[in-house]
Amino acid sequence: MKRHDDAVVEMLRDDPDMVPEYLRTAFDELDEEGGDVVLLMVLRHLRGCLQTTALAHAALKSASKCSFTSS
Repeated sequence: MKRHDDAVVEMLRDDPDMVPEYLRTAFDELDEEGGDVVLLMVLRHLRGCLQTTALAHAALKSASKCSFTSS
């Protein structure tokens, strides 16, 4: 299951225009059996996208503060 979650996070990160429809579908299916579980899974995927993005921004910010000089 972990590989599937990672693949979904990567897909959403690569195509952020897909996020609203992904979330809308989860909300539309909320009243169906298992809909609450699906919504939680979708939210976990979106959290993964945000965490990955935040980590990337932090790494870039940190790297931009470094001074690379030759000795």
